[in-house]
Amino acid sequence: MIDIDTASANQEEIDNNCNYGSFDNNGTVQEIASYIYKYKFWIKFSSIFSIILGIILCLSIVGIVIGWLPIWLGMILRSSINSFEKAYVEGETLELECGIIEINRYFKINGILHLFFLLIWFVFIIVRIGS
Repeated sequence: MIDIDTASANQEEIDNNCNYGSFDNNGTVQEIASYIYKYKFWIKFSSIFSIILGIILCLSIVGIVIGWLPIWLGMILRSSINSFEKAYVEGETLELECGIIEINRYFKINGILHLFFLLIWFVFIIVRIGS
């Protein structure tokens, strides 16, 4: 059974440790978008790096099989930060929603890829142990 006092104390501790700034439940689109927009450099850097990595992978015949994935993920990141930038600058709700959808898509695809490569790794280990 969950102790309500402990749960509320834990939530207070989380609230105190997280820097929410001036955001409240009535925050504007620009306030919400600003939280991601301030990391725009690193998101763009990651997207460009991912695209470059995909291009390098595609230079080999074997790399073409998986090289398109980092390119696609990089393009999704670029699209999301462009949407967040528009939401921040212009205050467009639709752009904020598009940015959130793109970030969600990026993490879902990335998570599925991680699980897929983890599965391949386990199969490789089992085959190596078996032989």
